[in-house]
Amino acid sequence: MKNLITAFLFTVLTVVAVAQNSEKEKAIDYLNSMGEVYFKIITDNPAIVLREIGNVVSVDRVDNVSIDAYANKEQFDVFLKTGLQFSVITPASMLHAPEMTDKNNLREIYDWDSYPSYEAYVSLMQQFAADYPDLCEVVSI
Repeated sequence: MKNLITAFLFTVLTVVAVAQNSEKEKAIDYLNSMGEVYFKIITDNPAIVLREIGNVVSVDRVDNVSIDAYANKEQFDVFLKTGLQFSVITPASMLHAPEMTDKNNLREIYDWDSYPSYEAYVSLMQQFAADYPDLCEVVSI
């Protein structure tokens, strides 16, 4: 029975170590290609972890069981020394290449699935000024 428990613990620890190495390799790939990595820190006590790494990485989001953060190479190297578990997150901006659009219809622009061109942006601002004259005024400088 003792050997069975030992074998089980060894297997679990090996799987965790291999998974963490895989995440580290993925993070290094992002750092080499993009200059920064976006990752999730898995923790049951975010407040304590924030005190430890809050000045090291850029924290994006915190919930009860994890912290999402950005880091450049130097910051990530410091983070790795903490030994905290993490997984790499693929930012939405990397899932598709945003495009420029000349959409002039305000409802179409609200989809925000593309960047407005300069002309479309000017049109958008003029539409805001027309729809909300008490709140918005277009001024050329």
